[in-house]
Amino acid sequence: PSITGINSPLLVITDVTSADAGSYRCVISNTCKTEISNPAIVTVNPDVLFSAHPVSDSKCELQTTSFSVTANGVNILYQWFRNGVPLSNTARISGVATSNLIINNLTVADQGNYYCMISDNCSSAYSTIAVLEIKALTVINSQPEDKSVCEGEDSFFEVTATGDNLFYQWQKNGTNLSDGGNIFGSGSSVLIIQNTTIADQGVYRCQVTGSCNSMLSSPASLNINPLPGPAGVVTGENIVCQGARNVLYVVPAIVNATSYAWELPYGANI
Repeated sequence: PSITGINSPLLVITDVTSADAGSYRCVISNTCKTEISNPAIVTVNPDVLFSAHPVSDSKCELQTTSFSVTANGVNILYQWFRNGVPLSNTARISGVATSNLIINNLTVADQGNYYCMISDNCSSAYSTIAVLEIKALTVINSQPEDKSVCEGEDSFFEVTATGDNLFYQWQKNGTNLSDGGNIFGSGSSVLIIQNTTIADQGVYRCQVTGSCNSMLSSPASLNINPLPGPAGVVTGENIVCQGARNVLYVVPAIVNATSYAWELPYGANI
């Protein structure tokens, strides 16, 4: 039986349940008289129980998250944990001893397993685990650099970036590029331009997009140095007398030529 001593000065209740709550008093009697004690009111606090557990969350760096629980009981105390370590309130973390935990300006270090312990004077219980995933912000770590190549040569631009689930989109003069012709890697970190032409000259940049944000790289210019045109035909006297002076030979102006150099027969003096 859970109650013993009902006919003795000491009443013992074991394995107390909510059904044992109530008013207790003792009737004392002998052959001469009967007395009734003052009532003793017994209140039974139920075991603390969770009616709602924290839910896992996925956030980006610098965002805010919160975990909450709902518990049943009297005079409940709360304590939140991350990866088995009790949390303390800080400039970014609040509510560690309440039913609602709030974390502001999230960092990668906040990632982990969160749960709450509840307790009262009689019992304690732990919530289920809620997993917090922190996704890194998109950051471009190195920018594309200006390039200058000769017409017909290959060129490339490159960015390096960190973040979550990154996508790349290269642009020329503000317009998105796509692979085709002499363009390769328009959706990757390295843009390749093969067999360049004057039409490829322009300003290039890359849009890097992740789960949390998007960043546009610095602009980089591609300068194409055009090839010189055909040398043309040399005009002048084919036959001259030995000792002649001021013999003139001419080639027409050559498109895109920046310098001219004549090749002379072996032994000729200038």
